Amino acid sequence: MKQRQRLIIGVAIGCLLVAGTGRAEAKELPLKGNFAGTFLGTQMDLFPLGNPDGVAAGWTTGERTGILGKRSGQSVNESVPTGLTQACPGGVFVIDAPNGIGFAAGTETWPNGDQLYNRTVTRTLCYDTAG
Repeated sequence: MKQRQRLIIGVAIGCLLVAGTGRAEAKELPLKGNFAGTFLGTQMDLFPLGNPDGVAAGWTTGERTGILGKRSGQSVNESVPTGLTQACPGGVFVIDAPNGIGFAAGTETWPNGDQLYNRTVTRTLCYDTAG
């Protein structure tokens, strides 16, 4: 009888452990809002943070408003150009961190001092030079 109780308790604990082992998944959150600030080119290649591709990094600083509220932020990024396309006559610029292409990271600060640190894992940017 005691052996059966131990077995039942063991199975129940095992089920709880399996049920309690969750998996966090990233979800898309549209960050609509406004930005006022500065985009600057630099003479830095972010190697060893990125890859030694010879592409200079960009720096952004400014004020943002939107669904996350008013905040200030700054970031550095190094997108790698992949060429012109018919859809993107100004060029396509890519960050693909898992494959060692480009790099981007930033910090956002709210008026109360809360901060959010971020790193861009993937990004495809299409330059529209029409306007």
